[in-house]
Amino acid sequence: MVSVSKVQKKEGMSPIRTGGDFVQVLVLSFSFMFIFTAFQTTGIIEETVLQSLRNETTTCTNGSGTSVKLNEENCPEGFIQSSTFTGSGYTSLSIIYATFSIASWVAPSIVALTFPKWSMILTSIVYVIFIASFLFPSTWLLYLLSAILGTAAAILWTSQGTFFTWISSPDTINRNSGVFYAINQCSLFFGNLFVFWQLRGKTVIDGDLRSTIFIPLTVVGIVGVCLMCFLKNLKSAPEDKSGNTLQNTTEEPTNSENIKKVNIEIDLDVVGKSSDIPEVKVTIGSTALTAFKESLQLFCTWHMLLLSLCSIYSGLEYSFLSGVYSTAVGNTRQLGVDSKKFVGLVGILTGVGEVLGGSLFGLLGSRTTKKGRTPIVLLGAAVHFASFTCIYFNIPNDATLKETNDISFFQIPSSTLALVCAVFLGFGDACLQTQLIATFASVYQAKSSAAFAIFKFTQSAASAVAFFTSSYMGVFLQMVVLFLTCVVSAIAFFIVEWKTGQLTQKVVKGDDCTAKDEQNCQQQQQLTEQDVNQPTNS
Repeated sequence: MVSVSKVQKKEGMSPIRTGGDFVQVLVLSFSFMFIFTAFQTTGIIEETVLQSLRNETTTCTNGSGTSVKLNEENCPEGFIQSSTFTGSGYTSLSIIYATFSIASWVAPSIVALTFPKWSMILTSIVYVIFIASFLFPSTWLLYLLSAILGTAAAILWTSQGTFFTWISSPDTINRNSGVFYAINQCSLFFGNLFVFWQLRGKTVIDGDLRSTIFIPLTVVGIVGVCLMCFLKNLKSAPEDKSGNTLQNTTEEPTNSENIKKVNIEIDLDVVGKSSDIPEVKVTIGSTALTAFKESLQLFCTWHMLLLSLCSIYSGLEYSFLSGVYSTAVGNTRQLGVDSKKFVGLVGILTGVGEVLGGSLFGLLGSRTTKKGRTPIVLLGAAVHFASFTCIYFNIPNDATLKETNDISFFQIPSSTLALVCAVFLGFGDACLQTQLIATFASVYQAKSSAAFAIFKFTQSAASAVAFFTSSYMGVFLQMVVLFLTCVVSAIAFFIVEWKTGQLTQKVVKGDDCTAKDEQNCQQQQQLTEQDVNQPTNS
């Protein structure tokens, strides 16, 4: 429960962050861009790289002990296939996101006991170690580091969400989320441009080429970690020049102030985004146990469950565009003998779509969200519908599973259409992700750690399932699943924004009526509490 006060509005205090805090947004954004230039590029090419590594280390042996190298997908008749490396990129990514989802429940407890800056630095080092491990391929090491990375990722993103909320205000959250998202997604462009250049004309990724790719990626990751050292070492939200905490504070407002205030006790699950909404003030001296309990309680509210449906879809579609689609295009031999080059090109154009959407709906958030966030989410859904349909007809069904010479519904797959779909996938993802980030940050300001942990739990759990099933599901079935979950996600987001908009209006009306009649305001307060505190079993 939180206390909503009109003190700052009465005093004419602006909640807009100072220029110094925007610099922190930029430092945070560029540090993540460098780290995820390395990691997202690794994720996109991981299965492709490991396919070549498995083929490189696979031999075929017959009963007489004669061994031959594997030249095709299967050994000749009478030969038994064996390999010294059996790691799978899909399995690795599945482990990452599975441990990510589980660790998301304890991440708020860890963040509550530490400083977000150092949590982000230490966990980012794990990313660098994971990327460097491709220089020394080992199946057990790949899966072990995948599990460790998933745990580190949960702490990293929970810390990032907390830090990001502390340096933002209701008036700057759209701008800041757009800046962070657009800069971070540039990682898809730079990393994959490098990969595209390295894989041109290549049919096999051998040991020398792996070193050429992963040594620079490791260095780029180290640069990102170093940039994080310039972040402020915050333990709570910053204060303005008069000493007032702009978001979260360590004290409740006192009654000694000569300003009439309205204290409305409401559930954090229903506070909507509006520049006219009073400031939210809570005690943030949360213990680890309290943080864990908050996460569980928050997860079991109607609005969070609906937003979780959106998070689930975002996890499914992001896993497809970040690892599965590029592999499928690279495995489609009908696109040319050097179809592997399209792996990097798909990543580049996905990044173009991400940056375009992040810039349009994030940096210009105050203008593009005048009619609410739902129209932007619906636009993203429409773009995704178009891309799913084109992929269904353009890419062979088995392309997600292995290299194939199969044709698609279009007889010969179109490389142009495949690349256009990459832009659409990125743009649609940006529409959804920017609005989800802004919604979580504005609706759950006072419980940002718990809210972002739940967001990442549902998102990463869906991604884990998506990557695991990609080893067994063809393109056609994956498109059907994505289409259906996209519809459910759009409906859920519309319901949440509609309901929070109604409740926000009630809170504002309750504040306005205090100037006329305190008794009527108290009655309004009681009605508001009855409306918003709805358990999931009601």
